[in-house]
Amino acid sequence: MPFAMRRRTKPLQPQLPLFDTPTPEWVPAAPPSTELTLLATNTPPPVRFGTSSWSYPGWTGTVYAPLSGRVATTSELAWRGLTAYASHPLLGAVGIDRSYYAPVPEGDFVSYRQQVEAAARPSPARYLVKIGKDITLPWSRSGRNPHFLNAELAISGWIAPAEAGLGPGTVHLLQLSPMGKAAGGPARFAERLQRFLETVRPHGRVAVELRDAALLGPDYVAALLATGAIHCTNLLPEMPGPSEQVAALETHGTPPDAPLLIRWLRSGTLDHEAAEKLYDPYDQIQSPQPALIAETAATIANAVAAGSPEVTVAIDNKAEGSAPLTVRRLAEALRGR
Repeated sequence: MPFAMRRRTKPLQPQLPLFDTPTPEWVPAAPPSTELTLLATNTPPPVRFGTSSWSYPGWTGTVYAPLSGRVATTSELAWRGLTAYASHPLLGAVGIDRSYYAPVPEGDFVSYRQQVEAAARPSPARYLVKIGKDITLPWSRSGRNPHFLNAELAISGWIAPAEAGLGPGTVHLLQLSPMGKAAGGPARFAERLQRFLETVRPHGRVAVELRDAALLGPDYVAALLATGAIHCTNLLPEMPGPSEQVAALETHGTPPDAPLLIRWLRSGTLDHEAAEKLYDPYDQIQSPQPALIAETAATIANAVAAGSPEVTVAIDNKAEGSAPLTVRRLAEALRGR
């Protein structure tokens, strides 16, 4: 069946009540091959790979084993798939995207952490949790968003529950969509961003993901350095490549051994919706990107060689068609350097 005709299996986005939903069986993990285990063993210790969310039935056979002789549903994976996910030798980081759409209760974060801990990984997992669009989008349907970069609301609605439920190893992602004139120019944007980061700094670590290349300059970097925030190096067709973004950071004062966070989101010319439609059910590499694999692996290797204590790489299915398989390709490229 053509990929465009397959049933779409999007990750669960609505709020999930923690106690009112029947609990399915734990989803079992796909047994890792000896080669995969060895590949994970040879990955440098600072590096943690992960994916954007985890509730994809198409990953059965790669990450998940069948549940009671059938493929687990999206809902079952969202609720009880994280132990299997964290049992995959290469998946030591967890991307929680659900929080972008609405606040997540602390109890749900506790459940996520408990599931990951049940996998008994050799080193603690890292969590990348999105701060909600209510905070990150300058515009709403009714006009200008009054809550844009509202630090107090970000703390109470997003950062505090995640910190309480997940604990150490959590990074809160401020994903900023293209803002155009709403940014007010690089200097004004950086000033406002710095005020936000200064307020939230005592409550948790924040990473900032820009999607306006024009804002990646000295004012922005100064705001990060002043507040201890992290730049999220994203791989998107409209942004400079990972090596160019890191070079820009270092040009403006970021030390080479700073923590590195990479999110590979999309490749090529497809937009978000077109990529979802084409790549679903995300069970194979459909658009291999060898140049981006090589560049990203080189960027990771350079950070490790410089002494970065923390390198986190989160892959989306829309990078090449299947996030876990792209993770493996990156790990293989990193080993080959």
